[in-house]
Amino acid sequence: MTKKLQVYVLAGARESIWQRAAATLGDDTYFWVADVVKLELGHGLPEEWRMQGAVFSHKAELRFWREAEEYRALLLTDEPVPNLLPAPGNWESWEDEEDSILLQDLHDRRVSPGFGSYPTGSSTGRLRVRYYCHDGTITFISPRGFEE
Repeated sequence: MTKKLQVYVLAGARESIWQRAAATLGDDTYFWVADVVKLELGHGLPEEWRMQGAVFSHKAELRFWREAEEYRALLLTDEPVPNLLPAPGNWESWEDEEDSILLQDLHDRRVSPGFGSYPTGSSTGRLRVRYYCHDGTITFISPRGFEE
């Protein structure tokens, strides 16, 4: 069974994008932000947006990247959001529920992300995700939260 999903295109200043996406994400959020030097992962909101990143919750994901002096973003949601420009095409997931994927053990010597634990406080765990298919092809794996 498939579930209809929504993808919206946003552009502009960070504050403008955040104002349009904040209500959809809700209060219990996680984030990752990165530039060429540092990757940061945490619970809540990032102190600053870097070259790229995402803020996500159990309801949606805001995926952003910097282009020149502004940001571009995609808002991936389960429910429609009024007054936003939808991305073209048919977006859906082949299942109603989220899936989870195994996270790399941060104590493994082959891994060096610059942080010692996931937002759960553990060095291992699982990431809850929703698969976004565009016209039948998996296009995004959208993070939705952490499990220990």
